[in-house]
Amino acid sequence: MTSTLERAVGERTRNAQRATRNLLPDFAAVLAIAACALVLHRDGLFGGPAFYELDTRLFYYPLAQWVGEQLHAGVFPLWLPDIFTGYPIFADGELALAYLPQLTLLYLLPTPAAMVWLRALHVFLAGLLTYSYLRTLRLEPLPALGGGLVFALGSFLSAQMHHENVVRSAVWLPAVLMCAGRSAEEGCALRVARCALWIAFGALAFSQSALGLHVQPVLMIAFAVGLYAVFSALTPTRNAQRATRNQYIPLLTGAAIVAGGLALAAVQWLPLGEWALVSSRRNGVEYEFASAFGLAPENLPTLLFPFFFRLPDATTWWTLWQQWETELYVGIPTLALVLIGIVFSRRVEPLYFVVLGLLSLWIAMAQYAPFFNLHALLWSIPGFSFLRAPGRFTYLVVFACACLAAFGLQALNQRRVRAVVALVGAVPGVALLAALLALLPTWRNWLAADPDRARAFVESTYLAARAQYPIDPPLVVDGMLSSLDVTNVKTAWSLVLLALTCVAFVAWLAVGARRVVVGQAVFVVLVAVDLLVFASDFHPRMPLASLAPALPAGVSAGERVLMRDHSDLPAFEPNQLLAASVDTAEGYSSLPSQRYVELEAATSSQPRLFDLWSAPAILEPPNAADLHQVDGVRFRAEHPLAASFGGSLPETFRLPRDVATVVGVRLVGTGRWSRT
Repeated sequence: MTSTLERAVGERTRNAQRATRNLLPDFAAVLAIAACALVLHRDGLFGGPAFYELDTRLFYYPLAQWVGEQLHAGVFPLWLPDIFTGYPIFADGELALAYLPQLTLLYLLPTPAAMVWLRALHVFLAGLLTYSYLRTLRLEPLPALGGGLVFALGSFLSAQMHHENVVRSAVWLPAVLMCAGRSAEEGCALRVARCALWIAFGALAFSQSALGLHVQPVLMIAFAVGLYAVFSALTPTRNAQRATRNQYIPLLTGAAIVAGGLALAAVQWLPLGEWALVSSRRNGVEYEFASAFGLAPENLPTLLFPFFFRLPDATTWWTLWQQWETELYVGIPTLALVLIGIVFSRRVEPLYFVVLGLLSLWIAMAQYAPFFNLHALLWSIPGFSFLRAPGRFTYLVVFACACLAAFGLQALNQRRVRAVVALVGAVPGVALLAALLALLPTWRNWLAADPDRARAFVESTYLAARAQYPIDPPLVVDGMLSSLDVTNVKTAWSLVLLALTCVAFVAWLAVGARRVVVGQAVFVVLVAVDLLVFASDFHPRMPLASLAPALPAGVSAGERVLMRDHSDLPAFEPNQLLAASVDTAEGYSSLPSQRYVELEAATSSQPRLFDLWSAPAILEPPNAADLHQVDGVRFRAEHPLAASFGGSLPETFRLPRDVATVVGVRLVGTGRWSRT
């Protein structure tokens, strides 16, 4: 009897020890993801320079600071009276006032620290949730870690970092897919209770995305879940009962997750829907506007050279559209691993990621797409008709590449065809490296030899594509000459990564099948270094606390002012003055009310309407720096009567009726704009 008890206790001890040893790789992977998040945001976490862009200065930071002040005062903010004619800040949703991590950190920390810690948290969540999802697909820890790092540090989440609400909504995709997969699997095996539990978890994850709150990633997650449900219904499921017809179960579980998530997020989405119906986008947007910020084929060199369209000054970009909307970079080692995953994985799941990635890339290209504009079809669906920036579908492209790269890392476990795997992974890289080393100097010399020919070339090719703004041809030529220079640090780094990727395959082959973990670790480290270098240099940096400007002379707290034109005082934006408790008749939001837009437009031509704004003071510079006179025509260079970009609707200017007799109209215009 004693002997039996001792054996039982010993067996339990050994089982516990084995379980602990099995968890160690997962624990190490989680630590690695956390370390990467902290390394990326290391300066901003402790009050130093943090990543920012224009939207940080004029929207996310000042409004988050105002919300933080309200929370510290014990007030939960629903209405913001200090911009526009008042603004429903809770209903708008962009500040995510129903999103628990946002509220918690804004309440506990100063706003600059809270914003950076939230960014680091979401990098960690993106990596952790992707890692967990890939582990449920029965991938080993190192391959799952590699996939998690690609999604967390790849171009979408890194380039969109300053769009806080986009990132908050986007990081939950792996969790939703994980729950959709597990619920379908349990449902097909007729385990109803477990199926319901996974549906509940999936709905909770989807609700967090919906509370994020940016509508576009939420709809893209629903698109990915719908595609996954169809894919699962058409493919065999593990543990399915042979006698049951269970193809419909993935469709039901996917629909239940999305519906349940929206129900949980109704506290935010119902007021958002009500506000959208009175906003300037209440009738949807024209396709010309909706298709702005598409991914043009001309911008695809970023797959290998992420900074190809940036000058060496590290500030001037010459992309067709804003760089953060169309950047597509998953890392050079990642591309090789994606190829390995597609060719050598003997699983059915990679097929889903291939289809997801290709469809999303097709949608992202919008009017630039070959054969058929799939985005135009998607735009006709309610919900998508309110949105623009199809280039954001690279979100799903990056995620698909992350998962395929993880399957590629898993395929490095091959024992019988290791030489073939190494050849498939290394030979394309060697060939591409040799071709680039030969062609880049040749192309650069061809451009430099004849400036007129170079200008004509860029005008007939790159600049012939639809763009956000007209771009100065000499700027494009200078950019090409810089990026085609193999001594350019950014270009040289990409070439070095190509070489290192090829060397990594040789090293993997050399360590042998028994030490395959070493080879996988080499690739994971290479992926992490590549993407950390990319993410660390994409945005400018400065302390977020320094984004709040000092008030101009003559303006004090508590006043309400009118900023007739923001370029009068370029150091100020309407929302920025919130920090100084100054109300502005203007504001910045993606959902201004239609009534406000109409009143503002009417005021421009009817000065008597100024009294309706209840703003006794107008902020204007004493001497306008942009005032010029040419041939008797006085004009303000930064105050055009009409201006547009590639996604704008036509504008019409009408002279007021009460103006004196018009003898003639003389216009000063510009046809080109240079990004300097």
